[in-house]
Amino acid sequence: MKWIMPDQVTTMLRPVSLPPSQESNAYVQEVMGGASSSQDSSTRASRMCKYGCGRPVQPGLTRGLNPYDTCCKSCVKCGGTGKHDANCGGQRAAAAHGKSLPDSLKTQLQELMRSRPQLEDCARSVLSQVATGSSDQLSWNQACAGLRKLMQMFNAGLTDQQLEKLRRDVLRVDSKRIDRKAFFNLAEHLVRQSYWELFPEPLPVCSANFVKQNLRPLKEAYRIDSKLGAGTFGTVYSVEHIISGQKRVCKSISKDKSSMTSDQILKEIGSMALLDHPNVIKVYEYFDDGKYIHQIMEPCNGGELQEKIEKFQQEGKAPYDEIFMSDVVKQTLRALAFMHSIRIAHKDLKPQNIMMVERDSASLKVIDFGLAEMFDPQQKFAGQIGGTLLYMAPEVFRQQMTLKVDIWAVGVILYNLVTGGFPFIGQWPPPPGRDNAWWQEQTIGKITSEPPAGHIALRSVSPACLDLMHCMLQKDANSRPDAVQCLAHPWFHSRDHIPPTLGVGVVQCVEAFAKASELKQAIFVLIAYQCNVQALPELRALFTHFDSANQGTLSSGALRQVLSAANMEPLLAEQVVHALDRDGKTRIGWTEFTAAAMCISVCRNDRIMKSVFAALDSDGDGLIDADDFENMFAGSDIERDKWHSGLPVLFPEMFRNEPDEQATGFIQDKVLKVQRIFKGKTSKTQITKKQFLSYMGQPLQCRAGDVLNAVT
Repeated sequence: MKWIMPDQVTTMLRPVSLPPSQESNAYVQEVMGGASSSQDSSTRASRMCKYGCGRPVQPGLTRGLNPYDTCCKSCVKCGGTGKHDANCGGQRAAAAHGKSLPDSLKTQLQELMRSRPQLEDCARSVLSQVATGSSDQLSWNQACAGLRKLMQMFNAGLTDQQLEKLRRDVLRVDSKRIDRKAFFNLAEHLVRQSYWELFPEPLPVCSANFVKQNLRPLKEAYRIDSKLGAGTFGTVYSVEHIISGQKRVCKSISKDKSSMTSDQILKEIGSMALLDHPNVIKVYEYFDDGKYIHQIMEPCNGGELQEKIEKFQQEGKAPYDEIFMSDVVKQTLRALAFMHSIRIAHKDLKPQNIMMVERDSASLKVIDFGLAEMFDPQQKFAGQIGGTLLYMAPEVFRQQMTLKVDIWAVGVILYNLVTGGFPFIGQWPPPPGRDNAWWQEQTIGKITSEPPAGHIALRSVSPACLDLMHCMLQKDANSRPDAVQCLAHPWFHSRDHIPPTLGVGVVQCVEAFAKASELKQAIFVLIAYQCNVQALPELRALFTHFDSANQGTLSSGALRQVLSAANMEPLLAEQVVHALDRDGKTRIGWTEFTAAAMCISVCRNDRIMKSVFAALDSDGDGLIDADDFENMFAGSDIERDKWHSGLPVLFPEMFRNEPDEQATGFIQDKVLKVQRIFKGKTSKTQITKKQFLSYMGQPLQCRAGDVLNAVT
């Protein structure tokens, strides 16, 4: 067990304070890629159009992920001379909930592909509208009309050339009449072609695959800025990624001095890589130089949550209010809800392992996954017992650790925040003649059999706060709520919060992402994982707001409903959801969402693109090929097979200089076109940095913003 004594709390390794010059808002925005936390929705709502028309700006973010500074597109076009449209100032903002949607088009097509009888019933229905009588024979004109009617059901059209090609490919005859069976065969072929064009099989992309060992020397990739902290086992530095300019943190761990083996350190890195959540610390890559393992992580400039509790202890007054406590507990529980949904327990949650993103905000990241454990599907108890004594749940001492030990720890953290002390702790320092073993025994006895200690500060918070604390500190793990149940507690809903707005610009971005090729979409996911943007706090607020189930992911159905409320056509909304769901599990992760939201703002940022090219160019020869993509994106053999089969068609598009064309026609036609243009070029063809930048810099397609709504 890894225990910590009360007098050791302040001596644990943690980042030191940043220099005053680095605590400015400008520095925080540069490092964290975020806007000032004080610039909330209500502040923006009070801002007026820059053209002086007297109307408030649109809510949300532009395509470039900047706050709107104009009221509407019409006002921009006329230069503030009085013309406005229906979307002015967000007046056409739509609520995303409660609107009924048509059945999923993707599901309808899948059902027709799976069931020939159902397909024939659908084909008979459209034939009855274009061909009268019961004759088994149809003219080609009637067949064409029926096929067009069939496609109209799915908001798609057919050209004469496509119909002629369909007849040649399927019927292989040039007759002017066909029978109904032949028509059904044409309909089946058409449905399958349409499905794979509208909803192509995504290339598998998982952010956990991006976290790899960088074989270059550390100082070739990063500029070491300053030391943030040091301990027995290693040192923490502020570093700058040389190519991208991104600020990061390097945690250098000595292999000789660390209590963890190299395998255990790599296991911790692997655990962090799996946890793609806005409230979990992100690890980018690691270096191994023989003496040290250097972990590269995102920076958190606000210090540990423990520092705020220590200030409470020193000054006798909490430097925060109940709103802050509610925000901290909510974000921690959201991180746990996501972790527990994939059956990962932290097992050592405490204020020292919660980092504040900025000093003037409540945004946080859970860190230190050295004791984290992934449970097998049927596993009930943890395989290894561990944690910090003062935050251990009663069942730990029966060696029956479940996922709910993390909930108990959050209950203790909430008690820390309210009182500055601990709910269960033996007398410290021990009385004369007693030692640490006696103190540990006394503390364990209180944890397992006594109620939480009383404290006068408990009277200063709301009954709802105390009720949630009591629920999380239930000694019986079966009676203790899980993270999702805790998040449904009235304490988190007792105050009115202004919901974030999904602005028209972000809707345009996700549309542009869906219209990009599979290869480009995968690259945008890699960019989103590696690079921060200024609007990241706003995107985080949107993601958590629309994650109504508190699972750390967005439901495909819920997102389709949100996009429909934004006035997006059902077919396009379906395609957007399909494009964002990279693993086909009907859930959209944090990095997938941010990849779509930032695609327009980053596609012409040369510094970011050069950084991504360098990540793909693992051997540093200035060229990338299909193998480099496989090595970056494919983790398992199944993923590698899918990339290996998809790249010969997709990789040659990187040679193109013209912008992406809007997808039309059948996917087979597009494959043949690519093969004709790049005849003789194989997946082994190498791409230069210049070609890569040209490819990624091509403009993306989306509709004008005045046809869309903001969504609250």
